[in-house]
Amino acid sequence: MLADVNLGDGDGIEVLTAVAASLSDVPIVIMTGQDTLDNRLRAEGLSVSAFLSKPFAMSRLAELTGALLAETGKLSDLLSGERVS
Repeated sequence: MLADVNLGDGDGIEVLTAVAASLSDVPIVIMTGQDTLDNRLRAEGLSVSAFLSKPFAMSRLAELTGALLAETGKLSDLLSGERVS
């Protein structure tokens, strides 16, 4: 799951906290233009796989996403055309 801290009308960390129980096996990546200790502490209980500080290269996001999918065993499902849950 990819979430931004600042959603304009909400807070990505709050959204992730609300759905965290159903995301137990899903890697979580938080992207933010405000990579602060406060935001990292707020997300601490979410088992965040990575924080990406904006601006970042899209190639970095692709590399990270591929690595997380491979780590969770979901990359082979994605490449074979199976639904990734």
